[in-house]
Amino acid sequence: MLEEQIFRLEPELSPFVLGGAESFWKLLLSCLLIPMFQYIPCPEQVCEGGRLEELGRAIDLLYQDSTLCNLVVVSSIFAALQ
Repeated sequence: MLEEQIFRLEPELSPFVLGGAESFWKLLLSCLLIPMFQYIPCPEQVCEGGRLEELGRAIDLLYQDSTLCNLVVVSSIFAALQ
């Protein structure tokens, strides 16, 4: 819906530019929201560690498992090519 409004304002705008802008905003929001989720308490039965998100633990697990690390790299490359 927002894309249609933008195309009405800028009809000569390339779909690739709009896709790139959308991806940029998703990345920016993720970089802002994920650290904030570390401060949201969560019941121990639902979340391990008592917090909704633990970025430090996730990075540690990522570097301990080479297969998982490779999958993240490959998925990031494919997301960039999309």
